Amino acid sequence: MPQKKLPSVLNCGSWARVAIDPWTGGALDQYLFSEDAHYSGWLVLDLQIRPPAAASADDDDQEAALGLLILALRDLWEGRLPIGGESGIGRGLLRGLDGQISYRGQTETLQFQDGRLLAGGTPFAAWVQALRQALVSGQPDQKETRP
Repeated sequence: MPQKKLPSVLNCGSWARVAIDPWTGGALDQYLFSEDAHYSGWLVLDLQIRPPAAASADDDDQEAALGLLILALRDLWEGRLPIGGESGIGRGLLRGLDGQISYRGQTETLQFQDGRLLAGGTPFAAWVQALRQALVSGQPDQKETRP
């Protein structure tokens, strides 16, 4: 399905930083460096996932995998899952504005707020439930045994 490609609009900047000695917590001599980074603005993230041609996973496995993808997208959407390095200094964090997921000819809107799915309809909840079932069924019995 052809889609309109939107340009990304990102601001760029260069920062001087100094390396920190892990033992003393002080600045290392002669370790001043500069780096370029993109900050603020917006970008378009186009993620396409296709199963391998030889895949013979049943629908339950595919729906569980989609549930895991939905949860990862939620964390990415809300800035809890950084992309790239240097997340310790605040880089790589994104916030979602608008999203769509197409699956088996259906297109659903993706919208989260405070970790809760606001829009997306029945398939998203069913996928997350399939993931929960797969995780529960894959665990051994939790029976307590005493010596």
